Amino acid sequence: MLVLDDAEHLLSALAEVVGALLDGVGDLRILVTSRERLRLGGEVTVPLGGLARADAVRLFLERAGAVRPGWGEGEADTVAAVAAELDDNPLAIELAAGRAEVLDPPALLQALDERFALLGSARRDGEARQASLYRAIDWSWTLLPPELQRVLAVCGVFEDGFSAAAADAVLTDDDVTGGETRQWALDQVQDLVSRSLVQVRSTAVGQVRFALASSIRAFAWAKAQERGEAELARARHAAWFVAMAQRRRTLRADVLLLDAGNLDAARAHARGEDAAALALALDRVYEAYGPLDARLRVLTEALAQSPPPASAAALHLARARAACFAGSARWEEDLARALVLSAEGDAAFEREALLARAELTHFVGGDVRAAARAAAERARREGDPRIEASALTLLSLVEGTVEHVARLDDLLREVPDPLVQVEALHVLAFVAAGRGQPDRAVALCEEAVAVALAAGDRKQVAILQGSLGAILARAGRLEPALERMVAAAEGLRRIGVLSSYSFANAALIALVLGRRAECAVLAERALDDGGPRWSGLGILGTLHVVSGAPEPGRDAFEEALRAAGAVAAVGPDARAALGVAGGGLRRLGDLDAAAYWLDAATPTCRAPGSARGCCSRRAGPWRWPWRPRRRGAVRGGGRRHHEARGGRRVGAGGDAPRGVDLAVDHLRERLGG
Repeated sequence: MLVLDDAEHLLSALAEVVGALLDGVGDLRILVTSRERLRLGGEVTVPLGGLARADAVRLFLERAGAVRPGWGEGEADTVAAVAAELDDNPLAIELAAGRAEVLDPPALLQALDERFALLGSARRDGEARQASLYRAIDWSWTLLPPELQRVLAVCGVFEDGFSAAAADAVLTDDDVTGGETRQWALDQVQDLVSRSLVQVRSTAVGQVRFALASSIRAFAWAKAQERGEAELARARHAAWFVAMAQRRRTLRADVLLLDAGNLDAARAHARGEDAAALALALDRVYEAYGPLDARLRVLTEALAQSPPPASAAALHLARARAACFAGSARWEEDLARALVLSAEGDAAFEREALLARAELTHFVGGDVRAAARAAAERARREGDPRIEASALTLLSLVEGTVEHVARLDDLLREVPDPLVQVEALHVLAFVAAGRGQPDRAVALCEEAVAVALAAGDRKQVAILQGSLGAILARAGRLEPALERMVAAAEGLRRIGVLSSYSFANAALIALVLGRRAECAVLAERALDDGGPRWSGLGILGTLHVVSGAPEPGRDAFEEALRAAGAVAAVGPDARAALGVAGGGLRRLGDLDAAAYWLDAATPTCRAPGSARGCCSRRAGPWRWPWRPRRRGAVRGGGRRHHEARGGRRVGAGGDAPRGVDLAVDHLRERLGG
């Protein structure tokens, strides 16, 4: 075998030599390393990318340790982030490791913003072109013809890669017109691909994407600025992605996700209505994939630019949803502001806002029935099947009846929106579960998961996993129920949505299964996501009691009750916590306290306007009718008080499907309740 290294600067002459050798020596094999193929018959190309991440980190630690022993110990994640920023490229890693003498991993990661000034070699041996990262890339740049230099420089404007259509929009000059435009741009990009300066990536949505390695992109964009090409490139880039943002309702979230970085970059140079459109396109991405804090930040920044009233209304409505899921009370203010700003007579927006009010009221607790009925009735009158289907889905969910199933079934055939189909399949699954058909319920939920996955909506997938967990738990299949509930909690946490309820439900199932250590871990995870603490505290209290530690259990119960009882409207998840903690206090002997909280936990909102339950919006916090007792004799009056109210048993979540009713029942039986 003959090995020829670094051949890109001698390709024409080398191709002749290699061809002659192969013709003259029958068994000869030649290995050529180059940025570009020789384009000879029988040539097989093996792309050489960066190192595997683990190998890149290992090389980094080895080289840095030679300069400064012990460098990077205990900071593997930061070292991995540095390697990723350097595209896991061995030369770049070697150069960066030389800075370990004076920079710790976090400082080195931050300094990579100026990578070309940073990454030079102090070694006296080696080739000059490998003495710095800039020289290594500049070597390939100088081999490009002028037109390809322009194309590479302009491609530096793209943040997250780009499609052939985006390349056409940004690269094409005014003198290239008609059917040649896209072909011209594609030819130029393909030429850069053949020179290993642009990468080709396949995607899950079937779209071929092009991308520059981060160091090459930084070099290219610096060249665009030097050459005076950056301003025009940025303007064309912004125009293309504003147009994409304006089509956001017709694009799936997973398609928008591919260009999230480009949409965000365009937002930095947009104003008014354009900035609002870009923010709302990003809102679709962040709603499905997180993180929630980025979602709130982008919407707030767009509103700070004083967009036109119609755009501001849409931004306020989107921020109302985000604020509610983040546990902020500001959602009602944003929703009211959206309605004030909406154009007079904009019936479509008003229907959307009515649906949002119903959905968010369900999330925090309140008169869901009235809000959902209002949204459904108006949508039916005005011929909006999408809003009607969503509102009827919510209504069926909170009522637990089959009254709307036939209409929902009809609407499913009318509405092509996959997320509406997910919602409808979701509620049909719970209807099946309520009829004692767990296998059909699971099948419907699995179908909904498949639709949500195809639509690229991670949030819906996580919510459906939790619902599957609840359905399986009610059917007594606790092992798979636990697996689904943990998957739901972790999925929600990954996208920044509150996961405390799902982790608490998973902890409860683990406790019923007798896995106390796993229960403790899951309950602690329910406490550390910044959301409501009552669910996790209720489970921890129960765990203490069944483990023979009543006093820590009482402390956890009382803290859970104070947290849950202090909310203005006790929704289904808070009621679940009240039920668990109330049952625990009853087991510990505080029957007056237990009776009150078990009664509070029981949903009595079967008719609108009832005095207590999820249809009640109280003006202020709950008042404590009793003083928490740490010790004392069992008082029988509490039990009589509870029985006089009907002796109701409480299931986790009341009329909320995400509660794990069967698991709570098992747990109460174990506690003697």
